[in-house]
This record gives sequence, C-alpha cells and structure tokens, in this order.
Amino acid sequence: MGSFYSALVPVFTQTSEEELQLGVAAYKDNHYEEAIQHFEKAAELDPNNIQAHLYLATTHTSQYIPGVDTPDNISEADRAIDEYQRVLDLNASNDQRSSSCKGIAYLYLNMKALGRRPQVLSDGFRSRPHRSRKSLLYGRDRLVAVLPASDGSTREA
Repeated sequence: MGSFYSALVPVFTQTSEEELQLGVAAYKDNHYEEAIQHFEKAAELDPNNIQAHLYLATTHTSQYIPGVDTPDNISEADRAIDEYQRVLDLNASNDQRSSSCKGIAYLYLNMKALGRRPQVLSDGFRSRPHRSRKSLLYGRDRLVAVLPASDGSTREA
C-alpha cells in the first residue's frame, strides 16, 4: 500500500495542495514516512504553505518517542521543532502559532531541554507586535508562561 501513494505522485500531483492531501491520506493510514515525503514536497512547492509545515511538524512529533535519547529520535524532535519554527516565522494564524508553541514546548519538555533554544519559546508572537510578549507553554500538570529577559534568555512567570 505504501507504494500506492508514491505511485500517484509523478502522475497526478502538481500542486502543494495535492501533495498535502496525499500526505494526509498517508498519515491517516499510518504511513508516516510517506506522509513526511508528501508534506516536504508540499512545502517545497509552496514554502509559504503554513499547513504543510504544521503537518510536517506534527508528523515528526508523532514519530518522536519521549525518553529515548538515541540520535535518530533526537533528530526527529529537532526536525519537528524546525518545522514548528517555520510556522512561527510565517504569517500564521493565532491558532497555528499557538499549536506550534505547544508543539515546541511538548518536545522540549520531553527532551528535558527547555533552555536549548529560548528564542523560539520566548516569543511565539514576535511578528505581531500588538500581541503579548509572553508565550504560554503547557507542561504535564501546569501552565507555564515563558517571558523573554533582556539578555535573550527566558524565565518562567
């Protein structure tokens, strides 16, 4: 079945949206590697396709196994974080930005690496100056507000 989705690509897909639809179908059938390929192609065809980046991040996140510190697993989380960051860098809706911040927070909390990239977490709304300069991050049992400090680091509020 995996080859079914791949076989459709050269013949029928030409747009980012078509690749996105194939990626969603592959994801729903638990063909995550194929879904990643389609979402990557969708993002390649239209780098501003926010949904492609968000789906790609979500798929990488679903492949990450919390508590397993192998290079492949950490790489999966890093790829997800990079895609979530791309969503934050684009003109995403507040819901998409919120989903990205939550995804990044989930990964950092599970990787026990909250301080690794504070600039990513410190301001999920940086391109929208009228918004609050804090981001809300959801941990297991609590809600954490991460505020940017003047030196670029973050602190919990």
